[in-house]
Parts: sequence; C-alpha cells; structure tokens
Amino acid sequence: MMHAIFALALAAAAALTPSSAPPSSPLIEHSSGLPVTEVQIEGHGPYRFIIDTAASSTVILPSLHAALPVTLKKRGGLEVSGAAGKAAVETVAIKELETQGRRFSGLTAFDMPPGPIDALQVHGILGADVLAHAILDIDMAAGQWAIHDEEPVLASSAREHRTAITLDDALAPRVTVWLDGYPIDAVVDTGARATIVNWHAAALLGLNPESEGLRAGGTLKGVSSHATPSSVHTARKLEVAGAVIAKPDFRIADLPVFQTVGLADKPGMILGMDHLGRFRTIIDYKGRELILVAAPGA
Repeated sequence: MMHAIFALALAAAAALTPSSAPPSSPLIEHSSGLPVTEVQIEGHGPYRFIIDTAASSTVILPSLHAALPVTLKKRGGLEVSGAAGKAAVETVAIKELETQGRRFSGLTAFDMPPGPIDALQVHGILGADVLAHAILDIDMAAGQWAIHDEEPVLASSAREHRTAITLDDALAPRVTVWLDGYPIDAVVDTGARATIVNWHAAALLGLNPESEGLRAGGTLKGVSSHATPSSVHTARKLEVAGAVIAKPDFRIADLPVFQTVGLADKPGMILGMDHLGRFRTIIDYKGRELILVAAPGA
C-alpha cells in the first residue's frame, strides 16, 4: 500500500514554466488503483510517477536510478515521515521535470532507499512542489488528469459537491468529513489506496480493538519496513463535501503519520483513493476548495 510522504522541512518552491499544456493528460492504468502518470526527467523518459497530494516533495525511487541515463546530483540528507514510519533519506537535484505539458525546474527530490513502495513498480511520486501551484484535476473514471490555471468548466448536468479546504505545513489538503454523523479532520491523500482512521476516530463509532465485527486489515507499511496492524470496519455512511458514500469500508490503525500531521490525539482520517476515486476530484489550491464531481450514472 502506498502512503503519503511528509517532509519535516519543505523544499524550496520550484520554478514553473507552462508549455502549451493540454487540457488533460492520460492516467496510466495501474493495479494499485492510484493515479499514475508519465513524467520526463532531465529530458529522458517517460517514467511512471504516482500523483500524491499528501507528499510535500517529489520522490524518486531506486527504479528511476536504474532507468535514468544520467546521474542526479546529491544535495544532502534529512528525515521524512511516511504513513507507517520514518526514514532517513538523501535528497537530489532535478534540473528539469516535465509532466502534463508543464516544466518544473530546480526541484529538490527525496531519494528513497529500497523499501515497500518499490512493490508498486513505479519510478517516483509527484508531490506538492509540482502539484500545489494551481488546480489539480484527477478523473479516474475517464483516465485523465490535469493541472489547470483556472477552474475547469463543468457540464451543466454535472453533480458537483464543494467544500473549503486548508493546507497543512506540507501543503497537503485538509477537509472536515463526517463519518456516521461525526466530524473528523481528514488529509486528502491521492497517494493512499485505502482510507484509514485512527482509533480516536473509531471510538466515536463506539469501536475499540476488541469490538466484535471488526475484520483483520493486515499490516500497513510505508517508507520504512515498520509495519502497523490494522482492522477493517464498514460504517453506515461517509460524507465528503456533501457527497454521501454509503456503507464505506475503512481501515483503523494508529499510524505514525497521524503524529506527523497533528492528529495523534484527536479523531483523524487519511482519505484515500478507494473513496476519492469514485469522483472526479478537483483540488483548487489557490481558492482553497475541494470539488467532487459524481461520475455519470453514479
């Protein structure tokens, strides 16, 4: 399972050069259910990168080094926090990255060591240094995504749901959701396959680790080899921006990332693609708004 990666210190903002950006670009069909797109690095590629709204910076994985015909210059090390633990990583300089018809220069990327993420068979992760400059638009049903300078015009028949967001220190979008009628602070995480709540959130529903009816959710891993056991529960409903998801499954685990994002001592959620992917998900970083558009016929 792919989890978000949060830096303890944000990298410098990258220079952005639009280059006749197309209205949208295709997503790569990927077994993980995550949004994956093609990226050019230093003029080489294409390479497969996950579009991850909860990653503060772009990430490169060992498979990129094996495929890239040039060596990226190292810039030093730091510690990053992922969903299931922390890891010490090097950083590298990317002179130019191109995706969705836009070029980004002067990026500092996390250079991840071998780990559980490698099982996804991608080359890297696009983070907020690329995604958070404008309006991000991910449509899993249509297999398309885009970065817009202006809010896209939606069809008159579109069923849209809107709500305000905030951005945390890592520029990850935060939104209040309602789980069985209880408000919960959620991180909007397109790099997470499954939605996860902590035990503080589960307690609102009267759940504890010994509750009957909980199903085993397996162990969750992220940037490190640390594994956290989880449980699975089905709620009555999840409301996001006014959109109602009936009988949603979610995992329960006190992942280290809840500490990183300030949700260790109160109800918190990582809102993943199992539920976000039901909608065309538009994140307006400039206007601080989340827009969910129901799929046709849904």
